[in-house]
Amino acid sequence: MLLVPVVFFVLLEGGLRLFGYGADYPLFGEVEGFEGLMVQNRDVARRYFVHQENVPNANADYFARAKPAGALRVVALGESSTAGFPFYWGAAFPRILGNRLRAAYPDREVEVVNTAMAAINSYTLLDLADEVIAIEPDAVVVYAGHNEYYGALGAASTETLGRNPGIVRAFLALRHFRTVQWLRNVAGSLQRAGAGEARSDGTLMARMIGEQSVPMGGETFRAGRRQFRENTDRLLARLREAGVPVYVGTLASNERDQRPFATVLGADSTAWRDAMRAGATAAAAGDSAAALEAYARAVRLDPGAAEAHYMHGRFLLSAGRAGAARAALLRAKDLDALRFRAPEVFNADLRASASRHGARVVDVQQALRSGSPDGIIGREMMMEHLHPNLDGYTRIADAFFDAIAADGVAGTPRPTADGAANRIVSPLDSLVGYLRLDALTRTWPFRRGEEQPLRAGAEPALLDLARGYYEDRLQWQEATFRLAAHFEGAGRFERALLCRRALVQAYPFIAQHLVALGSLQMRMAQERSRPELFAEAEATFREARARDPRDAAAASMLGALLLNRRAAEEAVPHLESATTLAPRDVQALYNLAGAYALIGRADDARAAGRRVLAIEPGHAGATALLGSLLGRP
Repeated sequence: MLLVPVVFFVLLEGGLRLFGYGADYPLFGEVEGFEGLMVQNRDVARRYFVHQENVPNANADYFARAKPAGALRVVALGESSTAGFPFYWGAAFPRILGNRLRAAYPDREVEVVNTAMAAINSYTLLDLADEVIAIEPDAVVVYAGHNEYYGALGAASTETLGRNPGIVRAFLALRHFRTVQWLRNVAGSLQRAGAGEARSDGTLMARMIGEQSVPMGGETFRAGRRQFRENTDRLLARLREAGVPVYVGTLASNERDQRPFATVLGADSTAWRDAMRAGATAAAAGDSAAALEAYARAVRLDPGAAEAHYMHGRFLLSAGRAGAARAALLRAKDLDALRFRAPEVFNADLRASASRHGARVVDVQQALRSGSPDGIIGREMMMEHLHPNLDGYTRIADAFFDAIAADGVAGTPRPTADGAANRIVSPLDSLVGYLRLDALTRTWPFRRGEEQPLRAGAEPALLDLARGYYEDRLQWQEATFRLAAHFEGAGRFERALLCRRALVQAYPFIAQHLVALGSLQMRMAQERSRPELFAEAEATFREARARDPRDAAAASMLGALLLNRRAAEEAVPHLESATTLAPRDVQALYNLAGAYALIGRADDARAAGRRVLAIEPGHAGATALLGSLLGRP
């Protein structure tokens, strides 16, 4: 009798697997067509989401399955701010960090693997830990904590399994079993039937809200803090046991320029509302002193009302009382009952966990405050409520770089320029970021006056490609490649160069992008009198040759560059390779004939010249070469 339920579940598990139900969704998988190359699985978030048809995914950061000897491998864990929303790609601070690490350690191969995804939280980070450890990182950077309430499996999310962290972690530990997946899906169906179908429209941010009001100190608030504290503690402990250095960033959000989304009022709110109206009336009349006093009175009447603290803080700031304003604005953020921004107690919990488990705290919040007026984070660093702008992401990258370099994780770094000089964000990504921001801030929970419409003035070709990518009519790679070609055709080489570098940054293993970059560098060297770019072009073509020895264009262009600087002996093998791979490439054959002539291989030069004339009988260069150096052909 005791074996009956065991047999039942064994048969159920076997039957579900037999009929192909469910999946494991590993964190990493091999890149098709590129042996030994790994990338994050774009469906890995399906482990955590049941109600969402389209799940978030990470930037595609590629790395070698077998870690190269001497390589520096850094893994990033986090949410949408670590993924680089709304720009993604080169704006994500781990990408900027990776570029700066490459500049600081030019003799080491650097791999930065960003596993961050939107709308996840500490449950996901903990669940990914073992797979992260398995790829042997030399360091892990963590920036997460804003999604503890509304991220997948969060305490107030539509994607929830309840508020008991032990139960949720048990589910994640057993998620590989198809029976567990089936039970989760059945439970999700019943939940949807009881509450109505989950909305499929609107932003992911709006669709994840299960409980709109989470007052500070309430049961749900405590549950979110508990899950964050326990999961972070377990994550850092696991990484420490594996001997991986960990860098944990403090959490930052828009303190000055984002009004609280939701204010919870006390039982008697009449006097409070009167004080708030008095403050608004005084502000409209230009009487800042009276407004300040009215908002201070509102704070005294209802100390738990977020809106009063926010307005009080704004007028303290206008009165030049920056310290008091900062405290009031932070209090307003903490009291905001719609919990998209992590409360300050989370930073205290992060520091305590880091101290217990030997992790290094990176003060991201202070890094952003240092670039903000009066040390209060606002639109100078933030796009909206919590996602940094390009300057903000760069400061975060620099903060993590400084910590890693100071600890000597990768040895002694060479002096480097700051993150801004190592940031590669194409015009396409910048514009698409503003398209996303426009769409986000036009919907709930943002209010009238908080919209950030698309900036006017984008040229039609750029806007067309940006909309094509944003609306999923174009893949990013194709859109960026076409934009680079557009800029090159218009002679706008600097913008074309940014696009070409963005493509190489995203797909460093694709020789075609390296060849296109090197060709542009050569053209700029010739047409813009920038001879230093010849050396850069040569390095680019060498990298292309290393990535794909069978790329004829890379071999031909590298040979031409070497020949141009009179390194004919070195040019010959590259040109020979090019003419073997592309036997009818007239330019490569002509260059090969010239290289042979320069090193005294007359017979080979004559043969190469004749091959040119056999393909193109009137080729003036080959005729002259053969006539002047070798006699009549």
